[in-house]
Amino acid sequence: MIVRAHSPTVDEFYHLERGCQFLDRAVDPRIFMNDPPLGEGIIALPVRILGVRCGPGTMSWKGEKEPVGPEMVRIIISVWKVILFLPMVALVFQWTRKLYGVAASWLVIGFLLFEPTLAAHLPLVTLDVLGVEAIVFVCFLAWRCFERPTRGRWLALVFGLAAALMIKHTAVVLPFVIAAYAVLWWVVKPWREGQTMSEWRTLLRPRLASVGWGMLLCIFFIWALSLFEFSRAWPLKDASHHDPAKLLNHNWPAGVYLRSWGQAYFHARVG
Repeated sequence: MIVRAHSPTVDEFYHLERGCQFLDRAVDPRIFMNDPPLGEGIIALPVRILGVRCGPGTMSWKGEKEPVGPEMVRIIISVWKVILFLPMVALVFQWTRKLYGVAASWLVIGFLLFEPTLAAHLPLVTLDVLGVEAIVFVCFLAWRCFERPTRGRWLALVFGLAAALMIKHTAVVLPFVIAAYAVLWWVVKPWREGQTMSEWRTLLRPRLASVGWGMLLCIFFIWALSLFEFSRAWPLKDASHHDPAKLLNHNWPAGVYLRSWGQAYFHARVG
C-alpha cells in the first residue's frame, strides 16, 4: 500500500541503473557516483535475476524491446527490500532480549515496525534503510567482538564494516562507534574493575596489532566487495603534472569506491 501511495523519487532509476551495471561489472566511469555501488547492486539483484535490462533512461525485459512498467519494477524492489529488512528485525529482537528481557524486545520491535520514517522509506528504490541496516549489524558485531573476543567475531566485524562502507556513505560513523566501544571495553571497564596498569599494558600491544590488521583487512574486503575492480579514482583531465590529485587519475584497486567518495564530497559541497 505504501509503495502505491508514493510518487516516483528523483533517484530511483539512477540507483537501479548503477546497481545493474555493478552486477555486470561494467560501471560507466562517466556516471556520477554519489554512493558506493554495493548497496545499489543488492537492491538491483531481483531485477537482474528476473531478466530486466536497465539501460540509459529505459527498462525492458531481456531480449525484448517493450519497456517494463515502472510500477511493476517498484513493487518487485519493495518486496525485496522488505525481505532484506526482516533480518534486522530479528537481530534487534535478539539483541534487546539478551540485554533487557523479552518484554523490552517486543516493545522495541513494535517501535521498529511502526516507525513512520522507516515505513515510508522501506519500499523505495533508495539506499536509506539498507544503510541503516548495515550500521545496526556492524554495531551488533562490534558489541559481540568486544564482549567476548574471538578470531571469528573479529573477522565478522571487519568484514561487516567493509560491507557497510560499501553500501552507503552514512556508514562512515562506524569507525567512530567502534572506537567508542574500544574505549568503554579496553579503558573504562578495566578501570572500574580495578585492573592494574601492568596488566593493562600487557594487553595493549596485541589489541593495537588487532586494530592494525583489521584496518588492512577492511581495505582488502572493500576491494573484494567491489568485485576486485581496478579503475581511475577520479578522471581529472585538467590536473597539472605536479598536482597531488594527478595520482587519482591512475587505476586503483576499488577505484569505483574511491571515486564515489570524491564525487559525494563534491555533491555535498555543491548542495
